[in-house]
Amino acid sequence: MTLMFLELIRILVMLPLIGGLLWYTVFGPLYEIFQVPEGYRVIGAAGIWVFLFMLYRNSLQFTGWYKGKEKRKLPRLAVISLTVVSLFMTVGPLFARFL
Repeated sequence: MTLMFLELIRILVMLPLIGGLLWYTVFGPLYEIFQVPEGYRVIGAAGIWVFLFMLYRNSLQFTGWYKGKEKRKLPRLAVISLTVVSLFMTVGPLFARFL
C-alpha cells in the first residue's frame, strides 16, 4: 500500500513537471509567436496531457516503485491513435487564425 502511495505522489509530481516544461519552453512561446487565441491554447495543453498519458503508460509506469501485476503497455493501435490525436491537438492551434 505504501508503494502505491509513493507511485501516486511520483505521478502527481513528475507529470505536471514534464507538462509544465513542455508548455513553458516549447508550446507557450510558439503559440505567442503565432498569436494563437487563448481558447485554442487549451486544446494544445490537452494535447500535451494526451502525450503524457501515453508516455506514462508505455514507459514511466515500469520504472516506478509500484510492482503490480496489471501493468502493461498500450496496444500499438492505441499508441498510433493517441500520437496522431496529440499531434493534431498541439499543432492544430497554430493554424487557428486561418479559420
